[in-house]
Amino acid sequence: MSDRSSDIAAALAEAARTINTPGIYEQTLRAIVEAAPGTVPGFSHVSVTAADRSGNAETTVGSDERVIELDQRQYDAGEGPCFDAIRVGGALIIDDIRHEQRWPRYIAEAIPAGVTAQIGVQLHHAGRTLGALNLYKTTGPGVDADTLAIAQLFATHAALALAHSRTEEHLTRPCRPARPSDRRSASSWSAIRSTRRGAFAFLVRASTVDNIKLRDVAQELVVQTELRYGEESA
Repeated sequence: MSDRSSDIAAALAEAARTINTPGIYEQTLRAIVEAAPGTVPGFSHVSVTAADRSGNAETTVGSDERVIELDQRQYDAGEGPCFDAIRVGGALIIDDIRHEQRWPRYIAEAIPAGVTAQIGVQLHHAGRTLGALNLYKTTGPGVDADTLAIAQLFATHAALALAHSRTEEHLTRPCRPARPSDRRSASSWSAIRSTRRGAFAFLVRASTVDNIKLRDVAQELVVQTELRYGEESA
């Protein structure tokens, strides 16, 4: 890997660390949903599916009511990109919904809802499936290789942030009830969410600087981030 790739990956890891503010899992979910439309080209509707240890799926947060309803239709039908991203893994893509022959029950409902293309990417970390990132396009078909790579890289960052914030939340919540002095003001939460949203956007934008391969940056990001988290927990 080039020195330039390592430098950018290190910057990405630092931004990911900023995103991972301890103990605010719900804010991390919202930051993901708010950042994705400005990061993954053409996909303006976003949701996150959570999976429990029994394999049950539910939408925890969505950019609008349309995506929440579309997610539910996939759960009810037992098929679709966001459902299969959890069950099968990897990235599931509908490039042009008019010609999609998989998931017929879901497709029959998605077309009238205005969906033209869709991506479902598994959120996976440390051997555990956390859920799925669901991206919906309503402005014309098409998912090119660059867009898919960006979506997958974004999902990598999202999984890291969710895993870290969930761990911190579980570690800190049982210790003691929150005191009034521990609670952040509304303006503080707004500032955190804004910072985290900007960091997510930076993560993917930085990955494309100087035509550095996204897969190289993503690989180095995982190494850098795990090193940083290891240092903090030591």
